[in-house]
Amino acid sequence: MLRRATLAISAMAAAAASLAAAASATPSQIIWDSSNNGPIAFAEASWETRTAASVTDAGVLAAQTHRDGPGTTGPEHGAATHVFFEVRTMYLDSQGQPTGGVAVSGNANGSMPFRIDDRTLTAAAVENAVVPVTSCTLDAAGSTTSCVDGGTANVSVDWTGQGGIARGSDLDHFLAPGGWVFLDRLSGTFRQASATATIGGQSFDAAGQQLADMGNNVQLTVLICPHGC
Repeated sequence: MLRRATLAISAMAAAAASLAAAASATPSQIIWDSSNNGPIAFAEASWETRTAASVTDAGVLAAQTHRDGPGTTGPEHGAATHVFFEVRTMYLDSQGQPTGGVAVSGNANGSMPFRIDDRTLTAAAVENAVVPVTSCTLDAAGSTTSCVDGGTANVSVDWTGQGGIARGSDLDHFLAPGGWVFLDRLSGTFRQASATATIGGQSFDAAGQQLADMGNNVQLTVLICPHGC
């Protein structure tokens, strides 16, 4: 589950130090650092689904630079896109206790099929992105026991804005299944949303939604540790 916690501005220095320390340790990987790339439009969502035999948590983050300001996406404006996802399933025994699981994650940068109405934040979509994946086996405690790179997953997500647009500055910390994603956002606009997705053939809808929003920011830094930090 992607869990959002808004941090106080006084915690910014400590969070930045944590980010730098994690980035220097293997296998941590900074895959998106846009502090010098102009404004960023983004959309994100997370879901959780449960059955008697399993619990599945999924999260998606899509982001796009637009160097010349909102409404100026596309290669001619230096735009670039990024899509990250993770789907983590823990299997349960007859007593509801975890016995192990699998985590599939992936990220891709470049000309990804992500579009967003970054002026009014009414809608956004990832349209059948083909993302390289890493598949990991988890033990009963949820710790990674082994991982293998290979294959791809198709990712499609639709966001619909809800409520009003909030403006201002804040600092957000996102915890993702199997690792964590840190986003440093400043001077942005944000809007809550509803989101549905198909990730690697699995469907996620409003019934399991945990979080969904989108926004437009002048800074966004992401740290992804798909195998744990």
